[in-house]
Amino acid sequence: MRGGRWRTYPLAAVGERLPGGSRVKLAMTEIAVQQRLGAISLVEARPQTGRTHQIRLHLAAIGHPLLGDTRYGGASTYQSQQLPHHLLHAAQLSLQHPATGKPLQLSAPPPAIMQQIMEQNR
Repeated sequence: MRGGRWRTYPLAAVGERLPGGSRVKLAMTEIAVQQRLGAISLVEARPQTGRTHQIRLHLAAIGHPLLGDTRYGGASTYQSQQLPHHLLHAAQLSLQHPATGKPLQLSAPPPAIMQQIMEQNR
């Protein structure tokens, strides 16, 4: 993606050496539309790998950058409203607790700006 620090590569390029010496790594994200809200959509993204900016890159690569994600082609405003940051939100995270190793489930409601935009478009 032009303008961003990271980029996507074709699947055939996985393993190829990059100019800095690192190699192209596989990145996979499952994406599903949860709700269409007029000109925008609420999507669920489930990364299957853990690459830097992975969700942002994958959505931009298919022509649907995150609202507010100007680094990867997203609009900085929505309906004349300035967006303070990209609208990527981790609603749920599942991981092993670092000390006990037991499963840990975390959840959080969307930030106010995201809730406001979703309500305006229902």
